[in-house]
Amino acid sequence: MSTWNQAILARAVLAPDQAKQLADQVIAWLADERIILDAPSDCEFDDSLCYPPGPDFLKVHNLEDLGPDPTRFANSYRVVMRDMRLVLGRGPVFNAQGRFLSAYCPSCQQPVPVDDFLRSGESWVSGECDVMRCPHCEVDSELPLWEHDDIAFVMLAFEFWDWAVLSERFVAAVGDKLGVKVTLLTGKH
Repeated sequence: MSTWNQAILARAVLAPDQAKQLADQVIAWLADERIILDAPSDCEFDDSLCYPPGPDFLKVHNLEDLGPDPTRFANSYRVVMRDMRLVLGRGPVFNAQGRFLSAYCPSCQQPVPVDDFLRSGESWVSGECDVMRCPHCEVDSELPLWEHDDIAFVMLAFEFWDWAVLSERFVAAVGDKLGVKVTLLTGKH
């Protein structure tokens, strides 16, 4: 069985202390809005914190997409939803759709083989390096700024596991709370 993943990535957040401060602000906001419960628990995936859906989780969706009776949808949907995972600190975010396409340099937008990106990602996660050099423009760019359709290495992300499609309005609101541009990575595991 597949797991649907949507991750809101804060690629521009590059410092651990900034990531922690911003994560705390967004978690508090999501809990105040009752989108999640402020009851963190260990994730089944790794040592990250996960937050269960709150009673008003429908706020993250376009209600018109949920049919004529969103409340009825919510009651049945809550059974299959999983938690929101907080990615905080050097971490990978990925889906396993098997599209091992190129990564793109944030400086020149030229494609770079995914194997180079993954090797740099392993070094970045372990703290050995912060940047990846583009073989085309020879510019060193922070690894979280590199783009790939299925993989990201970031200091801060919010992953929604098996939630219905997040609305553009909600994704933009998270970006507003963070004060940085966010991108959405989606796919199945």
